[in-house]
Amino acid sequence: MTWLDLWGNTFEAISVARQPDCPNCGEHHFTFLEGAGQARPSRVGPRHVQVTK
Repeated sequence: MTWLDLWGNTFEAISVARQPDCPNCGEHHFTFLEGAGQARPSRVGPRHVQVTK
């Protein structure tokens, strides 16, 4: 997994153990990429983001 801080311009690789019963890393179901029912971020200022559903 990679943690990315765009405002700080830094990133870090994080080791995460795979879980066989996890829908994402174990079963490869990535429904969150379809965007259904997901929160939508919008910019409300130069350094602020509002997340709404």
